[in-house]
Amino acid sequence: HVASRRMVFIMQRGPVPIQSFFRKRWAMADVERLRYRAFVDEARGRRFRQMRQERLRHMAATKIQAFVRMRMCRRTLRRKLNFAIPKLQSFARMIEQRRAFKVLRSVYVVCIQKTVRGRICRQRLARMNAAAGLIQNAFRSFLVTP
Repeated sequence: HVASRRMVFIMQRGPVPIQSFFRKRWAMADVERLRYRAFVDEARGRRFRQMRQERLRHMAATKIQAFVRMRMCRRTLRRKLNFAIPKLQSFARMIEQRRAFKVLRSVYVVCIQKTVRGRICRQRLARMNAAAGLIQNAFRSFLVTP
């Protein structure tokens, strides 16, 4: 039983301080290396180059987005115009035809009214002439008979 306890101590608890010491030294060396690397990178301007590169990427992405949006807007505008232009043209033609029809109708109405008035006047004149002829005939026959 004492031997097994000794073995447990040798295998599990004995190496712990030595391992932790070496782990601590390795960690300190890693931290020192990282600090030095950050210092060198900053001294060389890597961070600024990265920021510049990121800014350039952002500007390029913005240009691409603007180009794509422009193309999409042009496409929708073209679709709207291809739909709207024939509608507007047909509407304008309709208005023009209505205006021309009103003018033509007024001309034809005046012409028809003029023709009807002339016919009515000629009929009235014919009746008046017939009546005058009847009166004249009666008057002449009255004068001729003693």
